[in-house]
Amino acid sequence: MFGEEASVATVARYHSVSLNATIADKYVKLELVSEQDAIVPGKDLWLGFRFDLQDEWHTYWINPGDSGEAPRIEWQLPAGFHAGVIQWPYPERLSTPPFADYGYEHQVLLMAPVRPPAQSKEGETQKIAARVRRQQTDNEPV
Repeated sequence: MFGEEASVATVARYHSVSLNATIADKYVKLELVSEQDAIVPGKDLWLGFRFDLQDEWHTYWINPGDSGEAPRIEWQLPAGFHAGVIQWPYPERLSTPPFADYGYEHQVLLMAPVRPPAQSKEGETQKIAARVRRQQTDNEPV
């Protein structure tokens, strides 16, 4: 599949993070997850997207190789929040002859730091959302 877009959102309350943002189709389940269970004003909150891919399907690394396109995350953050760069796990070489492609099969977690403003109020509720553009393909030869 090319150019699939998915939007996920969560509501974050300072000192408590509630993440139940999941979307799925027959090829991939995409879930927004958090490394921490609380937001601390001015401190990084590590958020990530976990891709659970069906057998024979894959998604691409930041440098996909000869073909493919890496997932892109377009954060939709409240005022004062800032997202850092995605931390890309080491990829595997994909079995896509004759191409030299790099990416992930089965499961991958793409994490990024999100920093809330230092002057945040305890108990305040904020919406954190993202639009994820991804290309996923099967391992069939072209």
